[in-house]
Amino acid sequence: YGLVARLRLIHASPLFNGGEAAIRCFSSWVRKDGKHYVSQTYDETRWAVAAAAARRVMRMTNNGGQQLYELYTFQKDVNTPVLPDNANDDDYNKLDYPEGAANIDPLRSYSDIFNGEAPTSSLLANPEMVWGRTSGAINGFTRGAFPNSAGGTNQLCVTQKVVDAYLMKDGRTKEEASSDDPNYSDPTKSPYSESGVLGRVYSFSGYRLNSSVHRMYVNREPRFYASIGFSECLWPCLSADGTLGATNMTITYYYDARDGKTGTSSPSDYPITGYVFKKYVHFMDSWSEKAPAAKRSEKAFGIIRYAEILLSYAEALNNLNKPYYTDDPGMESVANYGFEGADMTFERNEDEIKSSFNRVRYRAGLPGLSPSQLANAAEVQAQIERERMVEFLGENRRYYDVRRWGIYEDSEREGIQGMDTESKEEFYYQRVEPNTARVGLRIINKRLVFLPIPKTEMKRLPSLDQNPGWEEY
Repeated sequence: YGLVARLRLIHASPLFNGGEAAIRCFSSWVRKDGKHYVSQTYDETRWAVAAAAARRVMRMTNNGGQQLYELYTFQKDVNTPVLPDNANDDDYNKLDYPEGAANIDPLRSYSDIFNGEAPTSSLLANPEMVWGRTSGAINGFTRGAFPNSAGGTNQLCVTQKVVDAYLMKDGRTKEEASSDDPNYSDPTKSPYSESGVLGRVYSFSGYRLNSSVHRMYVNREPRFYASIGFSECLWPCLSADGTLGATNMTITYYYDARDGKTGTSSPSDYPITGYVFKKYVHFMDSWSEKAPAAKRSEKAFGIIRYAEILLSYAEALNNLNKPYYTDDPGMESVANYGFEGADMTFERNEDEIKSSFNRVRYRAGLPGLSPSQLANAAEVQAQIERERMVEFLGENRRYYDVRRWGIYEDSEREGIQGMDTESKEEFYYQRVEPNTARVGLRIINKRLVFLPIPKTEMKRLPSLDQNPGWEEY
């Protein structure tokens, strides 16, 4: 059912539902019977069906009548930081999640899903996993993020665009927060600055920011710290068991640093953007050859998480301009969605959008949608796009999202940037395009919306048309 909800959302999205992108990419792609492979006519009913498909998963219960799926949360403790009090959201500071965010630890609630800390043995242990599996391959994957000096390859990079997408801890963008005075002693303030360093150690939720951390990485939302490795970041690597130089390492990526371009054992083993992806790294994990006891925890990969269902439901409702009923013509496909006799209505209901979207935001420790945002469908869509980019980083969703929204070409043409890894610390913290062919040789072309069908398959079925743009291959 979770997969059906995903496919229904794709089916309703602009690329496949008569939007400008569908016309731009597929107007000349016609079957031998004269019909288009991809609809050139918009059908709003598809969004209603997508909402129904997501809602079906949200209504599922176990044998005891309890809701089957929910977002994973970790209860607040003495290490949980205070929530900002300047949010434009009346419910944000309420206790009793999901009504508010004040009784959970947002960093642990998010990071523990991926780093192996959350139970993975059963659905009851982690009700967020609509479809998931444990995989030893994830640990091999994380080695690409680990510092070269800790047995990794430093190559699993993240771009500046991703880093800049993370909000401040009070829900503002870095642009909105950049005009604040850098008053770092006040926990209710979340200023943003691109000069100077933190100047003091700040620990929260089991995570430590070193005093040497640049201010652009301070006061960010919890998912940032759960997912991104940056210069001056602490790597605990505690399974190295206190081996000298193998635990609690402060890693830097400056040009002349141990994990920078000239300090690694191989010319390619440095992060070309100055950032690495550490979402699946547990604080005990280590690859150090210095420590024979070093190990990695077992982890689960969420193929479909409940967070996706909630955001899909909000997106589908947000695209409706009138009410749709389960017995309307065109809604016949929901007959088997478990709504028989329920006479359900699907419409752009702000309370429903707010409830499903804010569930994800609150779990991340962020304020939800403001009244002015909720009143503007285009703004809600923009917030959903940012939220999906951050929430599902490294989970195989962004590739498909930018395509179904019809923004693949514009999004990819923005270019790749990172910190200046060609410079020493003094000039490192500035946005530049990485000096590597891996960036310069990138190709952006609308034919990459689909990959080509292999020639062997085309030979098996000569009547099949090749995907658009690949006819000559």
